[in-house]
Amino acid sequence: IIDPARLDNFFAIRGMKVDHLPASSRNIDVLRKAFSSRGLRAKFVVHYRDPRQAIVSWTHFTDKMLAEERKAVSVATLPDDYTSWDFNEKLHYHIEGNFRRYCRWIESWKQQGASLTDVDILFTRHSELVDDQEAFFNRIIDFYGIPQNLFTQPGRPKPGEFHFRSGKKDEWKETFSDAHKAAAEEIMRSFPLVSQEFLSEELAPLQ
Repeated sequence: IIDPARLDNFFAIRGMKVDHLPASSRNIDVLRKAFSSRGLRAKFVVHYRDPRQAIVSWTHFTDKMLAEERKAVSVATLPDDYTSWDFNEKLHYHIEGNFRRYCRWIESWKQQGASLTDVDILFTRHSELVDDQEAFFNRIIDFYGIPQNLFTQPGRPKPGEFHFRSGKKDEWKETFSDAHKAAAEEIMRSFPLVSQEFLSEELAPLQ
């Protein structure tokens, strides 16, 4: 949930915030009012990735948090014998427990993006960043009307920097078992927009 007071602070320092915000009407209304009170139209970026790749990444990140003994809620609520499981078992656990939430997050933002007329949302995908990093950032710069000569393109991230592990976009294809694929697909099909975007891509004929 967005705190309006903290959002005002970001405007005051011309800051930038990255977060996993739900697409609730309240959050969007807070953003809309924060921009409109300053004579601006609300504009923000929603960045997402294939939820199957996201769940693989999360499973690896969970192992990293456990190895570093981080005291996070997501780690504290794991089964007592979680660390004794192999990766496939851990992945199955997260597909069953978290995957639907990932799909719902994407679906809800896509629904908002299709219905809102007074807010501009730029949807970007992780695969775009992997395929052409410069074009990816140029889309965001153009969206905000920033002259490209004022922006310095960042270098490619290296494994171990920040949260960067591998940066692959389709690692799930190598990692998922047939059972994982079936379980994930069943969940994805309950979200029409997610299903249309990701499952339709796989069925599309090669050009």
